[in-house]
Amino acid sequence: VVRAGLVAILYLLGPVLEREPDIPNALAVAALVLIVSNPTDLLEPGFLLSFATVITLLALLPLAEPVRKKIRSRLSGNSAGRRLTRFLSEFCAASALLSVAAQFGAAPLVAYYFNDISLIGVLANALIAPALPAVLALGFISRCLGGITPIWNAPLERFLSVLIGYILAVVQGCSKLPFASVAIASPPPFVIICYYGALWYVAWRLRRRMVEKPASRNEAKTTHAFDDFVAEKGEEKLQNL
Repeated sequence: VVRAGLVAILYLLGPVLEREPDIPNALAVAALVLIVSNPTDLLEPGFLLSFATVITLLALLPLAEPVRKKIRSRLSGNSAGRRLTRFLSEFCAASALLSVAAQFGAAPLVAYYFNDISLIGVLANALIAPALPAVLALGFISRCLGGITPIWNAPLERFLSVLIGYILAVVQGCSKLPFASVAIASPPPFVIICYYGALWYVAWRLRRRMVEKPASRNEAKTTHAFDDFVAEKGEEKLQNL
């Protein structure tokens, strides 16, 4: 919660300081602040898991943009039913992609520190992901209101307990499924570094390709339009002659 709150505060400081908010920069500053305040955090599993997973999410989630565009194009329309179907489809797709990205980001470090690989982590994360933003936001608000107006804070705490109970129930239920996880030896640190380097590099290349394709299409359209314009002007001059 401290790490998430620090990143959120640094991100929200952007508009206050009349600067463009930037999540990677906020993440880097938050990591620097935490390491300077307590250098031993750099070797803690929680610290490494948090930042490795968030960086992986930032790298992979933009790749889901084509999926969102396909959903919107296939479910276009302004009727209430269409809007609801489109929202639910985008929400389910985002939850599934978020779960897969989180699994890719956490798996090597989980294997290294806990000698375990979850086979149902994607399912568990997909079920938990929709509740996490509400837990973080309400937890922050509850923390602020707790010292000011405990009476107003009571309903928030009850709702938070329901959300946290749901998350714990999902985790416990998934952990009891057969073949929920597999024991594995700790991979060498060099392998983990190569894994993250390759994963983030591939994600960066795919994102660049996504950006370059529309740009090349626009450039081709502009070139064709210019060629048509030149040809049209040439024909006009010939007719005048």
